[in-house]
Amino acid sequence: MNELKTKILKQLLALQADRIEELLRYQSDLSDALHSESKSTAGDKHDTSRAMIHLEQEKLQHQFQELQLQLQRLREINELNPLTQANFGALVETTSDLFLLGASLGKQVVDGRAIYCIGMEAPIAQAMLNKAIADQLLFNGKLTEILAIS
Repeated sequence: MNELKTKILKQLLALQADRIEELLRYQSDLSDALHSESKSTAGDKHDTSRAMIHLEQEKLQHQFQELQLQLQRLREINELNPLTQANFGALVETTSDLFLLGASLGKQVVDGRAIYCIGMEAPIAQAMLNKAIADQLLFNGKLTEILAIS
């Protein structure tokens, strides 16, 4: 299971790097558009276009900060040794699903397996917290057992 965790983290780190590159390209495009609008003297239309570009830049900055935070969490997980309890950074296999605790990246597929990357604040993560192999947990009316942790 450690090998799978390594593959998952490698894929997630690459995905985040790709997203950051995409945002940087978009940021460059917005800067070019803003520079182009600076040359315009069209009055109200010009001011509205500049304001819209600034709003997009603010949203982009927020997305960039979120990605940086997720990337930091992934790096922290990557540095952890294998775990024996469901805590931050644990890859937890249950009778129903596979979860990576600590990074809110949603459902990912690695080697044909679905992995749910969830933050520690997620209700399912809270239900798993400090559980060990063979422990059971009840979530959304469904009883599941922890089969493996790494």
